Amino acid sequence: MERHSFAMEIKKGKKNEYRQILGEIWPDLTAFLDQEKVHNFSIWNCLGMFQQPEAVKKQWTECFPDSEKALHCVRCGKCETVCPQKLPIRASLARLQEELDAL
Repeated sequence: MERHSFAMEIKKGKKNEYRQILGEIWPDLTAFLDQEKVHNFSIWNCLGMFQQPEAVKKQWTECFPDSEKALHCVRCGKCETVCPQKLPIRASLARLQEELDAL
């Protein structure tokens, strides 16, 4: 499964413009994420979307409790059996843990 920087198709030549706009709202977004107790995939998506590894690293290391991190997945597969999109959730959790820990 390949990660995408945005969930929508980006018009040719617009990616940097979108990134700039998203960068401008980053403080408000991180405040919202803190308030909503963002989960593993959400913070990983922020890394892909905003390309601001230092801000995501701060979220991951300072604001995200270790007890809620992907490393605690027991890889039982229950999530994958009920996933309507048949996503490889266990492998994705392992990958996101690696990527976010490497920041």
